[in-house]
Amino acid sequence: MAPFDLVLLLVLSNAVQNSMIGADNTVGAGFILAGVLVAVNSLLGYATRKSKRVEVFIEGKPQILVHHGVVDEAILQKERITRHELLAAIRQVGLVDISDVMVAILETNGRINVIKKIQGPLT
Repeated sequence: MAPFDLVLLLVLSNAVQNSMIGADNTVGAGFILAGVLVAVNSLLGYATRKSKRVEVFIEGKPQILVHHGVVDEAILQKERITRHELLAAIRQVGLVDISDVMVAILETNGRINVIKKIQGPLT
């Protein structure tokens, strides 16, 4: 689920709630509003599939947090990620030291993917 999809669900539930509780909005208006919101979401989904620019604008782009054991503090600060959150993601892949990380990437869905450094010679 993309962040925009979550926002759609929240706005959609609020829009439908107003027509269900019997406020000044009618049930028909609730259906129209829900249809418009779903249509806009579909249109944005189509636009992000067709255009890389639109995709980057709507969903963002992955950010490299650690490269060859070196933490990019500026990116951490920009993305509002604490060092504790980064270390937790590193521990989830079984590492205890940042120097063992080849790369850690903050994906557009909010997950931090960590790739270990390759130990020893390749055979």
